[in-house]
Amino acid sequence: MKNSPDAFARYPSLEDKVVFISGGTSGIGASLVEHFAKQGAKVGFAGRTESLAPAVIAACGEVKHTPLFRRCDVTDIPDLKSAIAETASALGDIQVLVNNAATTTATRPRTSPRNIGSG
Repeated sequence: MKNSPDAFARYPSLEDKVVFISGGTSGIGASLVEHFAKQGAKVGFAGRTESLAPAVIAACGEVKHTPLFRRCDVTDIPDLKSAIAETASALGDIQVLVNNAATTTATRPRTSPRNIGSG
């Protein structure tokens, strides 16, 4: 029963709702795309890594509305606005917005335990 449609609660209120998910190509975002789509929602999702999108869509299986992907870097505000507008144009007015994308430039902590509290 794992990963079968009956394994999760069904939310009829999500059927045909238009959902936009940023950061939808991996991790929690990819799971959100899959689960909203399995609820019958019209899902538009964005992410920086276009090569991951087909696997996210495939993971949805047979759903009422195939998710729509748009490559987008959310740190580029005009690109994000365009992705949202294109999704709304293709699927209808966005009714659910999930801001899932995250970015970081840090690869390691900026302070070490030795200099915490000094200065």
